[in-house]
Amino acid sequence: MGWPLVIGYDGLNDAIIRLYQDPTCYNGDTPLFGFGMDRGIWQTSDNELPSSALYRFLAIKFRWMEAPTTINSRMKATGWCPPQPKNVSRIDLLAQNPPIHFERNQRSIAALAQSAGAQMLFSSFACAPSLNATPALPSAINEQNALLKTIADDTGTLFVDLAAEMGNDIYFQGDHLHQNTKGTRMQAEIYAAFLDAQGVIPK
Repeated sequence: MGWPLVIGYDGLNDAIIRLYQDPTCYNGDTPLFGFGMDRGIWQTSDNELPSSALYRFLAIKFRWMEAPTTINSRMKATGWCPPQPKNVSRIDLLAQNPPIHFERNQRSIAALAQSAGAQMLFSSFACAPSLNATPALPSAINEQNALLKTIADDTGTLFVDLAAEMGNDIYFQGDHLHQNTKGTRMQAEIYAAFLDAQGVIPK
């Protein structure tokens, strides 16, 4: 084993979409393939941005124009999906939206990495234990983490269970999902120790 190396750390956005997307859109025959919640698709048909950086700075500050870094400012609604379901159980929606797109994407990533001669490392997605107070999202993440292990076994790629090793709230920001500075360092150390033990990192 050796370089190059691809580390896959996915899970949060894939889980969220399954909790809010109408099943007819997530699983249906639409070009969105599970994405969007019909917030729209990226489009660049608007007028070009002003060439002057000073003008853009002032225009954004005084709200003469939307900030181009705000993703919704460049989105166009598709109308392909029904609205987000209201007054429904997120657990029920999760069951109706199995992680079919998540699995396809992860298997595609592994295949692309291997075709390029790269070593692939899948990592489970970690979240703070306190997130379990709202069970739908952790349930989705746990399901996808288990699927990642299966995909790694099937494709002969590496797998590190980061979620099992970072089970402490002190490593996460207030949203319970994104690491703080301490958590980011811990994540890097876990990866480094695993890769060293597997002989992936050249001595």
